[in-house]
Amino acid sequence: MKYLFIFNILVAILLYKTTEYKLQTPYFTYYGLFFFIGLLFLNFFLLIFWKFEKLRSIGITLLLIPIFNLFSGFIFHSFNISDNLFPRLNKNETKEVLIKNNTGFNLDIDSKFNFSTDYFGFRKNIYKEVNYLNKNKNHRIVIFGASTILNDHLDDSLTWPNLLQKKSNSSGLTTEIINTGINGLTAKQNYKIFLGMSKYEIDTAIFLIGANDWHLQSRNPKKVDSIFYYLFNIENTILYQFTRKMRDSLSFLKNPISAPGLELTTNQAIINLQKSLPSKKRKYLFKKVSADFNYHVNKIIYVCNKKKIKCIFLTQPNIFYDELDDKYNDLLKTNYLKNKDMVKLTKLYNDFLLSKKEKNILVFDLESKIEKNLLFFRDDVHFTKSGTNKVSREVFDFLKERIF
Repeated sequence: MKYLFIFNILVAILLYKTTEYKLQTPYFTYYGLFFFIGLLFLNFFLLIFWKFEKLRSIGITLLLIPIFNLFSGFIFHSFNISDNLFPRLNKNETKEVLIKNNTGFNLDIDSKFNFSTDYFGFRKNIYKEVNYLNKNKNHRIVIFGASTILNDHLDDSLTWPNLLQKKSNSSGLTTEIINTGINGLTAKQNYKIFLGMSKYEIDTAIFLIGANDWHLQSRNPKKVDSIFYYLFNIENTILYQFTRKMRDSLSFLKNPISAPGLELTTNQAIINLQKSLPSKKRKYLFKKVSADFNYHVNKIIYVCNKKKIKCIFLTQPNIFYDELDDKYNDLLKTNYLKNKDMVKLTKLYNDFLLSKKEKNILVFDLESKIEKNLLFFRDDVHFTKSGTNKVSREVFDFLKERIF
């Protein structure tokens, strides 16, 4: 029994260590910690019950729960059983967001804008109403990524997926576009969202991924190359799903807002854009993309081919180039490496995506189309108003040429 007990403790630690966010972003606040503590309590109760012979059956049950829970994730994820397995924003949320720009740079973003989500929990398409259960005769395009598609510092009308919808409407095309972006997601969560959304009649899937993956690799290279990190995920398990449901139903644990910034009132939030803090530059040691990114991009491609979905990978535009002036360091969020090394790392990820082109998989080198200056970027990878307009034009022209 003591060996099974030790095994359960290791399971608890493993699942906690593989939690994507723990306490780091508002979207997954304290699930990992809550879950980890719960598993430890189960095991300590086991020890108490084991001392009383008549209660040993309860102890054995408590012992088996974490073991069963560990493998439940594989079952739920493999069969795509529940939409709850992939992250979404709060549903039907509308906020007026105020921005205070304290960076010292004149950025092409508004000081006030609207941020809205739809009934499914994604950034709202304001140019066409989306019926997730019935696309009718529309060509359904679903865009996957993180903050570079969420465009959370821009108005609903200025996100590049919504501008893409607007251009499509003006051209008379019967398309509908779904923006699944959430800040901070890596290829790991985007694969999960894609797998979950694949049952909603996707015609074309577009992926703008890589920035958070190279950010994570530059910050914690050992973690993203660990097989435990990319094969195990606490969010897939039954106990995690139960914990999240319980947490969301408790009124005193207020669900964090989906809109960026801090909540001021019921319908208003504020963002304070600050200068980036200087960080110690790390040594560049990377010869290939992270094992986590490699694994999940290949999993995405497998689903594309299996479900016969036309998939398009976009290379990730960024502001890094060899002659980038040091004065921009105050804006950069992923400056863990020297600028010349960031150029190498971003190229490593974009070249990896370019190598994935095949019959059903298209790759558009978007990075080569966006000039590297503050007209299009407000920091390392996030777009200004001019940036999203440029991205939507380039993607629309590519789609007209290769899809429509």
